[in-house]
Amino acid sequence: MAKKPEQLISEFKSLLGAHTCARVVWQVEGADGRKPNFDRGVPNSLKVLDSADGIVRELVPKTDGSHFSAASFTWDGKRITFTDNDQRKIYVIDFDGKNKRCIAEGFDGDGHCFATPDGKQWVFASEAKDALDAPSSLYQINIDNPSEKIEIVKVTWARPEWAGSTCWASMSPDGKYMAGGFPNYNDLGIMEVASKSITKFAINGCWPTIARDGSYDVLYTNGDIEAHQQIRIVDKHDKELLRTSLVPKVLDPDCFHESLRWMPQRDYLTMSVYKEGFFAKGLPQPRIVRLSDMNYVAINDSPISAEGNTDVFLYDV
Repeated sequence: MAKKPEQLISEFKSLLGAHTCARVVWQVEGADGRKPNFDRGVPNSLKVLDSADGIVRELVPKTDGSHFSAASFTWDGKRITFTDNDQRKIYVIDFDGKNKRCIAEGFDGDGHCFATPDGKQWVFASEAKDALDAPSSLYQINIDNPSEKIEIVKVTWARPEWAGSTCWASMSPDGKYMAGGFPNYNDLGIMEVASKSITKFAINGCWPTIARDGSYDVLYTNGDIEAHQQIRIVDKHDKELLRTSLVPKVLDPDCFHESLRWMPQRDYLTMSVYKEGFFAKGLPQPRIVRLSDMNYVAINDSPISAEGNTDVFLYDV
């Protein structure tokens, strides 16, 4: 259940300060409270809110009849890309729900949209035949000119059946480096795009998200599937900058997290919080976390809800 607008406004002001607001998008499951991203064929919806007014709105309704995932803000925060897993198509839509259009066939990547210095805005895409197939290649597609499509890397690494159609992919704002899984989904590293040179991280993990401040640092959840209770930050040479547990400030001992997204304001990230293990039904909760003190805002009041996989765009007012 979503919190009341006045409560969300107050909590976001406490977290972000009086002169910063947040736009948030997340997915809400449509049946049985099962875990987001793993219910292909089960209709769900996408919701948004702006902390300026604290009102939760439906962006793409369940009545559209498909399962949606991988919602990501464009670099300017005005639009959102997402995947329709049943139609096997990638869409873009304005934050107010207008001007929905298909960008390409395929499946959106797990990472952020990004913008290159020439002002073009890009989305990741793979050309898997099915939502559970491994992709053959990973591309970047110009959101405003989808015919402009660039192959970033041929995907040869393995993905378990439940892991979906895209590798974890997070591109630096200048397009020079990409964090991801090489060669297996949790064998993380960072790749220099031009040379395809890969630096593997000494400690495996999931959900790598590259800094958007020009540093090429990478934040990811440290450990195997059932140990998603830590985060690790490394530089592009795998020098460890931070390793910290999220228990007990952000997570209870029986909880873990995934779906990490690192904000351009690097003190903030988003995550989805679960209970009872990775394959439990439902139970995600979207949270926006401040790294410096581990304070956070949860979008809903209930500790258990079928909502998760969140992206956030912060803007000054």
